[in-house]
Amino acid sequence: LKTTPHEKIIIFIIVAIIPHVYPLVPSGYGDSSSVTFGCLVSKYFPEPVTIAMGTTTGQTSSTVTIFPAVQLTDPNISYSRSSQLTVSSSDWSKNTYQCLVNHNSINFQKIIPKDNINCLGINVFILGPTVEDLLVNKIAPLTCLASNLPSSTGYKFTWLQEGGGNLPFTTEDPTLNENGTYSVASVLITCLCPFFRTNSNFCYTEDNMSPPIVALFPPTSEEESSKEYVTYTCMASNFYPIDIYIGWSQDNQEIHKSLYVNSDPTWEVENASYFIVSKLKVPYEDWKENKAVSCVVGHKALPLHFIQRTIDKTTGPFLMLIVVPLCYLCFVSFLLFVSSNHLSLLCFVILYC
Repeated sequence: LKTTPHEKIIIFIIVAIIPHVYPLVPSGYGDSSSVTFGCLVSKYFPEPVTIAMGTTTGQTSSTVTIFPAVQLTDPNISYSRSSQLTVSSSDWSKNTYQCLVNHNSINFQKIIPKDNINCLGINVFILGPTVEDLLVNKIAPLTCLASNLPSSTGYKFTWLQEGGGNLPFTTEDPTLNENGTYSVASVLITCLCPFFRTNSNFCYTEDNMSPPIVALFPPTSEEESSKEYVTYTCMASNFYPIDIYIGWSQDNQEIHKSLYVNSDPTWEVENASYFIVSKLKVPYEDWKENKAVSCVVGHKALPLHFIQRTIDKTTGPFLMLIVVPLCYLCFVSFLLFVSSNHLSLLCFVILYC
């Protein structure tokens, strides 16, 4: 090939990068009627790559979901793509499934393991936003928690979105576990929109959702006599599902969560629901100055997502004059008519009203 002194020849060399193929272990197996598993094809170049999934007997599935390829830029330009397949539990039990990948006329095969095999021993969990995040903080953080890491370094998080492109996120400092391993959390802040419908309700419903019944109780007379600290008690009962938020405010000012204690939600078998108790301790002077204290409860089964109960020194003694006798009445009624569910329910309704 001859060229003049003013001509240049530019030669492009395209280097193919062989993909790494990883089987994605099943989820939803056990009591579920279906099993979901997948295949991840990572760090290949150039495009395209084809992915098929099916049984090892040669039967491929037409219901495989193939996600769009995502371009990676660290350290070199490459691509990543994944697939997902859901089958019935019975089909999963009697068949062995595989991923079939083709890139640049080279075939790759990976068997989907029957057991959740993790040769590194690392556990990874995806945690969704809490009720407090959605309703109070107005954010929707997604947390990827990696635990049982052998070292505080040498790991990397990547968040990918459907349609391609990386997502910005923050990685927290690693924490040392009691067994000598480390845990690290990566947090992605997402839009609230996927978690709400247009009518401001949560994006999913449950047939047996139940809103909490909230009662707020004033300090006891013994605490008032001590003139040091007094304790308010807020109880939310009969709610389902378990996710709930309980906070406190005084004279419409939010109280920091370090100043009150919430119990873990407890399952009540007879009601098929949960209950939780929160206790707030404040100086006696605040009680003496008749500062109004409110218990704020957030739950997705509530019509407006929140309910509030407020009490002060003026309403407290009056409330106790009603609550204590009714509590005693309900207790005596329960002892005398332990088999009468209607009477116990009636007492509880009167107490709540």
